[in-house]
Amino acid sequence: MRNGPGVAQRKVWNKLQCHSSLLSFLCLFDKWILYSNWLILISCHCYNQCMSNICIVPQLYCRQERKSRDRKLSRSIKRIRADMVEISKGHKRIKEGQEEVRGRFEEISKEAAKLKEETNLISKQSAANQVRLDLMFQIVKARSENDTARDAVLTQTLRFVILQIFVPSSV
Repeated sequence: MRNGPGVAQRKVWNKLQCHSSLLSFLCLFDKWILYSNWLILISCHCYNQCMSNICIVPQLYCRQERKSRDRKLSRSIKRIRADMVEISKGHKRIKEGQEEVRGRFEEISKEAAKLKEETNLISKQSAANQVRLDLMFQIVKARSENDTARDAVLTQTLRFVILQIFVPSSV
């Protein structure tokens, strides 16, 4: 009676409790069959702890393993969902940052255009000042040489240039 079915089932049950998962235990067997409420394991190379080549395990253990797997899976899904929430928050922060950078870039572009306009205006004013200075220098030279005709033409030209600068034409 020592090797009877109840003793073998208790040995298998004790063996299952020693293993971390049913999968590692099932690797010891060549075939396994689910029959009614029992899981029948058939092996050609059973280890010393098994007396026979056929072991019978209650299906309840399989349900417990399945519940354990389902719990692990649901924990993994919850963790993945939490990670997805964090990732979406990160994407939202990145999008807001990009919008902020885009706004700053537009401001910088507007400021650059304004500075370019100011630079062009200063350049035009500088050129006009140079023309006036040249005319004034030629007028002084003509007066020092007592060339009144040339002095009159240059003075008239200077007046025309000054009127052009201060009273822009409506062309």
